[in-house]
Amino acid sequence: MDSLSKPPLETQVATDTPVVGLIEDDERAREALSFQLCTAGFQVVSHASAETFLGAPWSDKFDCIIVDICLPKMNGLQLMAEIKQLTPFVSIVFITGHGDMSIGVEAMKNGAFDCLEKPIDDRVLLKVIGTRRGSVAIKPIRALASLGA
Repeated sequence: MDSLSKPPLETQVATDTPVVGLIEDDERAREALSFQLCTAGFQVVSHASAETFLGAPWSDKFDCIIVDICLPKMNGLQLMAEIKQLTPFVSIVFITGHGDMSIGVEAMKNGAFDCLEKPIDDRVLLKVIGTRRGSVAIKPIRALASLGA
């Protein structure tokens, strides 16, 4: 099931809340990552597939988009190419549970900011996202401090 973890994106784009897109086909992983990010102060817009993400009304206000490399039908690399056509400057962080970091390296060569291996360490994820956006790090840094990072 696709979800919006907070009120609709359209109602929050004027706030300072950093917005993270999350495309992950594994429901448990998607819910866990959404929870981690929401707890850290991010607004999360999550989808179970590349097709639902691309087909949903969404804004170019994403500070970062987290994409599972292995998605059904359209893989993460194909999705990144589509996203970059819509909003070329958004940061994309790939996640993979298959241990195939060669795909992660390829993704980074094609413009991804980083690639993380599952299970995702909360502190690493928040550090990567906070580093990528720079000024977005205001709320995530507080979350990192609470994790002892």
